[in-house]
Amino acid sequence: MSLIEMMLGLTNGNMPELVMFDLDGTLIDSVPDIAVAIDRMLESTGRKAAGEERVRNWVGNGSAALVARALLNRLVPSEEIPQAIENLQADPTGLWDKGVAGFQHHYSNNCAEYTRIYPGVIEFLDHLAVRQVPMAILTNKPTLFTGPILEALKLDHYFQQVVCGDTCERKKPAPDQLNYLLEKFATKPRQALMVGDSINDVLAARHANVPVVAVSYGYNYDGPIANSKPDLVIDSLAELI
Repeated sequence: MSLIEMMLGLTNGNMPELVMFDLDGTLIDSVPDIAVAIDRMLESTGRKAAGEERVRNWVGNGSAALVARALLNRLVPSEEIPQAIENLQADPTGLWDKGVAGFQHHYSNNCAEYTRIYPGVIEFLDHLAVRQVPMAILTNKPTLFTGPILEALKLDHYFQQVVCGDTCERKKPAPDQLNYLLEKFATKPRQALMVGDSINDVLAARHANVPVVAVSYGYNYDGPIANSKPDLVIDSLAELI
């Protein structure tokens, strides 16, 4: 059975009625720009730059988690992020506010300078567009950064809806963002498809009862994405054409 046949098998043998894409690590490699912004923020608070390799392991849970990990200089587990942020907010020097403001300032000024679209992405998006399959972005990235990046990379016209980390009350791995899109498009979970790169994408899809395809090249800090048991793992979106 081909990968295309396997994908169609996830949606009862038909083309999906809605395909929801994670952004960072799935469609684009945004870490180079994120790392520059994080390093400039760290240096402005008297800390050493972390470097791209370390920052690459810190993304995936939204910008607040990223800033917390950078300020603490370690990969804080997802479940410990709320407490870590609370502890940083209690710092009498205002470290948390400086960190958040610094990252937002530097990243918003240069959020698409070094960011690149992964090979195979445009081909697959075009493939779905020709077949009039509705597409949406589903990311933990804040709206502040998502729109400008999509526009700069000329990806915005592919997507009928963009759901960001601040669109719903809870972000991935909670199912809120997926449920929001399913309702918007009046689509049943088993007729939709989630495409992502991390355990958060897989968990969110599972919680929403949506089939999930994972790419092998993304930012999953929890080991090989196959360990998270998505329905299908691919090395390039072009494999689904």
